[in-house]
Amino acid sequence: MGTFRGWVLSAEALRSVTLTIDGGDPHAVTLDVARPDVCNAYPALSCDAPGYRLELDLSAYSLCDHIVEIRARTVSGAE
Repeated sequence: MGTFRGWVLSAEALRSVTLTIDGGDPHAVTLDVARPDVCNAYPALSCDAPGYRLELDLSAYSLCDHIVEIRARTVSGAE
């Protein structure tokens, strides 16, 4: 298993947040982890729980470098 952690904020409402590995199928990321440090750093933005923690089975991936991409899309389609 692998654990990915981070946070996402936007001035516009988010439609989706996804994680891909090596350009593969996207995994949905749920923003549900409280991050008061982030909210305090960006007080002008709406900030409930901008953090995420996603656990994925990585057994299909070889032990080498991989490209991990987190992509956030707003309701208007901006990334």
